Amino acid sequence: MKNRLFSLNAIKILVLCVAVALVLSSLYLIKTVYKKSNEDFNALSSGLRSAERRLLNQEVAIDMLITSLRHGLYFDKPYNNYVFQRSEEKADIPYSISNLRKFNRIEVSLIDKASGNVVYKKVIEPADIKFTGVINNVPSGFYDLSVSVAEDAGSIEATHTINISVGDVFLIAGQSNAASPAQGISSYYSKTGMVSTQELTFDRGYYNNETPLFLIPNENRPVTKSICWIYLGDLLVEKFKVPVQFINVSQGNSSSTQWNPETGYLFNRISDVIRSRKIRAVLWHQGESDVLNNIPPRAIINNMTRMILKSREAVPGLSWFVAINSLNSNSRHSSNIKNVRMAQKYIIDSGLAFAGPDADVIRANPDWVERGGGEFVGDGLREHGELWFKTLSRYFETVKANDK
Repeated sequence: MKNRLFSLNAIKILVLCVAVALVLSSLYLIKTVYKKSNEDFNALSSGLRSAERRLLNQEVAIDMLITSLRHGLYFDKPYNNYVFQRSEEKADIPYSISNLRKFNRIEVSLIDKASGNVVYKKVIEPADIKFTGVINNVPSGFYDLSVSVAEDAGSIEATHTINISVGDVFLIAGQSNAASPAQGISSYYSKTGMVSTQELTFDRGYYNNETPLFLIPNENRPVTKSICWIYLGDLLVEKFKVPVQFINVSQGNSSSTQWNPETGYLFNRISDVIRSRKIRAVLWHQGESDVLNNIPPRAIINNMTRMILKSREAVPGLSWFVAINSLNSNSRHSSNIKNVRMAQKYIIDSGLAFAGPDADVIRANPDWVERGGGEFVGDGLREHGELWFKTLSRYFETVKANDK
């Protein structure tokens, strides 16, 4: 009997100890959560605001889609806010239209937003359920592309209108500073209203070639990624007076080995884009992970050479700009930093790529980088965009001068 009572008491004590442990753990967790509450609340608020903006935009897009579907007449391609890469200040614009209700008389028009002039108008009669066309030699600029329907000779009603442009398209690849998240600022948007990037860049995958969604960031719908590129885009627009689009396929913490088409899995992101559309150039910004992983310069050179040459199998003569980029020179990785910079300079000096900016100068200002000296923050994002502008501006001016 005594042994049984002893056992019951021991069980009670054990249960009590477990309960006390759970209470202490809960108190510790509450303390930890409370300590981080301000940061978490701010992050949650920012996320909710961003989600709200996305939902509002999607609401508008859904309303437009429903209207188009109700009429049964809409563009399959191009997609809204799509930029066609210019060549000698012009581009051809192919389009594909679904005419589900088999309207007999269809009109396609292209209107220059700056002047209001009709650049192109074509009446298709009778019209098939699916039909395609090409608008040739469209000058650089910003346009409304519309498809309209009239069941008789009366007035024509526009049923689907999209924004399209002829300008410059850049593919961004590399790691986190190429992704350029909003650190030290809440968000950013295009001040010129002529710079676009893909929608939901890091929420639903890096890029979808089948149904790419692009947006022009504005005050009501800013972006929290590709910040330095929006800075860059506005500067290019102001100087060269053409729309600019960025397709960002970068991957945080990625090494050059992961972008090597023979050893990594990320090159397909580049390949998918350049095989599906024309671009002006690839802007490459990477190096921090190569420093941290102590990748030898010979391996970096091999990785980048394979990547660039493979891209030119798909697009002969494709232009690459490579930034000189590593880590803070005061870090314990100083010898690795020299090796990475040396490898990047070799790629440029060998003629495989044009010289991008020396991004390590940003790290000289402690307010422009996070504490570890890796990612750019605050005004460092603006400086990053300005450095790329100086590089590309010089290149474009040289090309323009040579074309004369």
